[in-house]
Amino acid sequence: MKINNEIAQLNLDASLLVVMGSHHGIIYKIKGDELNKVDEHRVDTPEYSDNEGMFKRGAVNSPSFGSVLEPKKEKAQDFFSKEFAEKIQDVCNSDSIASIYLFVPSESKGHIEDDWSNVLKELIKERFDGNYTTKQPAELVDMLHERISSENKTKATGEAKEILDKTDHIK
Repeated sequence: MKINNEIAQLNLDASLLVVMGSHHGIIYKIKGDELNKVDEHRVDTPEYSDNEGMFKRGAVNSPSFGSVLEPKKEKAQDFFSKEFAEKIQDVCNSDSIASIYLFVPSESKGHIEDDWSNVLKELIKERFDGNYTTKQPAELVDMLHERISSENKTKATGEAKEILDKTDHIK
């Protein structure tokens, strides 16, 4: 997919857009003015039988019993995160990537800290919190463009700065 000239001027060459959910991840690579899907990884959510996770209550004064579904879900998330980190590492090693732009839910931050190598963590330039696995790549690039271009805006100086400082309390 071609990206427009305005975004191509941001110098994102040799960058990855890594989109991650709890069980699904997509890796896009930006090279020049091209954006291509490099890899996609999905681990199916664990299936449960009808009785799993069901708490039952006996007579009036007897205790409840049952099982919890969460351990299977957590194991699947851990498995996905480790495999996906390996795929990202492979892409970075083979294509000499300069930067990573990460789109990931905030609850996955612990997985990134545990599973990603220090080299990968250092490549992360921007992070967008949220589950963006259903977004189109063009939408992700637009979000990135908006964030980077707002950081590159010059700050007010002189008289403009004084006026803005005086009106800071007005919303």
